[in-house]
Amino acid sequence: MTLNPATETDYREAIDFVNLTFRGSSPTASCNVEAGIIGGPGIDESLLREELPKTPAAELLLHRVEPTGMLPGTVWLAPRENHVGQLGMEERRGYRLTERTERFPYGDERYGRPLRNDLSLVVLERNITAPTNGASPG
Repeated sequence: MTLNPATETDYREAIDFVNLTFRGSSPTASCNVEAGIIGGPGIDESLLREELPKTPAAELLLHRVEPTGMLPGTVWLAPRENHVGQLGMEERRGYRLTERTERFPYGDERYGRPLRNDLSLVVLERNITAPTNGASPG
């Protein structure tokens, strides 16, 4: 799988993909894990544009199917000082659960409208190594 950095022209499609994937209720929504827990969009363009300069080492990465250009996946990769990436992915993909949690940003509807008052975010980590054969890590 190849991951490429998103450009500004990719933002709208990436935002739509993330919102459908995590909060969508249509038959094409995949993991909609936030449906019934958080309402509203999960991200919008203003939030994405605000987050990018706050974390200059972070990248929004896209996986596209060639030659169609279909977008089946996005990743927000935020490197840590020990070269570990923090991603919201599942442990079955090599991520491990840490003991860290972050409180859901209540009151900031750019992240959605929480439908419960007991939400927190768990932090998962995966070691990232640079590819040696020209392939993308994954």
